[in-house]
Amino acid sequence: MDEEINLSERMLRAIIVQMEKAGIIPADLIADASAYASDKGDDEAAHALGCIFLETQAPSQSEWMAEQRRSQMRSIDGGKADE
Repeated sequence: MDEEINLSERMLRAIIVQMEKAGIIPADLIADASAYASDKGDDEAAHALGCIFLETQAPSQSEWMAEQRRSQMRSIDGGKADE
């Protein structure tokens, strides 16, 4: 049973992150849900939603790696000759 819950939580997390990145739900809605859960005394849910909010704000692993590679590249002055 615990594995099913764990799988369900992972699936829900992935769906929420992708929906936010696609613009279907705003990140503010996730933050509001976290605050609501906290207000209701469900600290575990509030924490999980807060983590999801942070995850939506971070670049994907491939985006991060591409940005790191771009930052390491140096442009080389040259190529076409002046006319």
